[in-house]
Amino acid sequence: MKKRILTTLLVLAVMFTMCFGTTGMAYAAETPEGTPIATLEELKAIENDPYGKYYLTADIEIPEGFTLFKYEYPPKTAFYGTLDGNGHKLIGITFNHNGGYIQGSALFGKCSGATFKNLTLSDININISSDAGMKFGVLTYWADNGCTFEKITLEGTVNLSGINDRAGYSFGGLSTYIVDAKAITSCKSKLDINANIVTGTYALGTVQIAGLSSFISKGATVKSCSNTGDITFEGFATDLSILGVVNASQIKFSSSRNSGDITVKLVDTGESTGTVNVAGVTNKAETLTSCYNTGKIKVSGLNEGTANIAGVAGEAVSCTKSYNKGSVTVSGKVREAYIGGLLGRGATGNDKKLTKSYNKGKVSVSIKSGLTKVGGVVGETYDTQNCYNTAAIASAVKGDHISIGGIAGNGYVVGGKITSCYNTGKITGETQFRGSILGTYSGADIVSKRNIYNNYYTSSAKAYGNSTITWKDWTAKATKVSAITAAKCPKLSTKTWTYSKDKKRMILKDNKEK
Repeated sequence: MKKRILTTLLVLAVMFTMCFGTTGMAYAAETPEGTPIATLEELKAIENDPYGKYYLTADIEIPEGFTLFKYEYPPKTAFYGTLDGNGHKLIGITFNHNGGYIQGSALFGKCSGATFKNLTLSDININISSDAGMKFGVLTYWADNGCTFEKITLEGTVNLSGINDRAGYSFGGLSTYIVDAKAITSCKSKLDINANIVTGTYALGTVQIAGLSSFISKGATVKSCSNTGDITFEGFATDLSILGVVNASQIKFSSSRNSGDITVKLVDTGESTGTVNVAGVTNKAETLTSCYNTGKIKVSGLNEGTANIAGVAGEAVSCTKSYNKGSVTVSGKVREAYIGGLLGRGATGNDKKLTKSYNKGKVSVSIKSGLTKVGGVVGETYDTQNCYNTAAIASAVKGDHISIGGIAGNGYVVGGKITSCYNTGKITGETQFRGSILGTYSGADIVSKRNIYNNYYTSSAKAYGNSTITWKDWTAKATKVSAITAAKCPKLSTKTWTYSKDKKRMILKDNKEK
């Protein structure tokens, strides 16, 4: 018996030693690589080795005006290494400026091929007033040659102001400019941004403001990024972009979102407001997958320019499994505008699709003149399948310059389809181009077949407001039903749709309504 007990104790001791050793090895393997940094002096010293790898071992207070690798043109130095926050914070980044042109960053001026990760910048306090233009970021100013940003959080307040008729103003929390980046992953802006800026009619009279970056060039991916801060702009610009997450073009987005309110009040300078892009996530995306907005989007004072305004994105070549729950409110005068709960324009290209997405946010427009396309899901679409809208879509101004629809204001469907969609939202507006599914549509006569069909609606407005298509066999089809159920909407495939007892209507299987 004693031998058996002794043997058991020895086995337990060996197992304990093995477990303890394994745990120690695992912890050691997770220790960041490189030089530890615990003080401001050690952080400053990384300028001596810009290619090094560094990690924080403590939170560090940052004094006002502190900058590393100051941006100069032409650039003389840059950070090429890795900064791992290791779960720690850089606290109190503060920058105050009142005067002429300012260019650069609060922390890292120039970065090339660098990596930033696992870092929180808290208690940010940026106050910039410039009468000659501004280009500014919090973490970095210029990041190129494959920089990577992962698990970066920005917290604080940013106040921007300026008046100049020949200068531009750009601000992004993560970086002003990100050129040829690899990836931006799990980054969060919690910045409240307040801007009061007036520019002129010159080409440089642009304003670009976004929670994470005012400009990202093509090629990068943006994944699991978000904005929760409120962004307010009052002023004027010939080219204005106010976005919750990033200002981008030809970028792939996934699982990114906005919950902050975005308010844009344009003042009357007697000039055209040019191009206005306002959205919760981005202005233009190559693809959007599982992205959403719950913040309120409000734009007023538009004056004879063009506009792309929406809950999630101004335009997306392809979009799937995304949604909007925030209200979108727009007023003023335009030459042309695309306004939607989810997208301003969607599926913009051959063989591209807007699929498995929905809108629950009220869309209200008061556009006194100009061609305006307003939709619950999208302002204008080239292809939309398996999407739905449940919110009220309303125009407060009488006039046939407005196309308004529950799914889209206009469908232009050469090579595409609008099918297996439904609308339960109320559609109001004194225009002949008003429909429960589409305000207007065209394109089917070019391909010589019906390509708008198997759609359903419960609202009182007719399915389609107006069309250039007159041939009966090519005109759009839809069915008015008393409820959106499998029995009443048999063309909503069970592979894609399921009945929700809670909602008392069909919802998407792969994008269950929240």
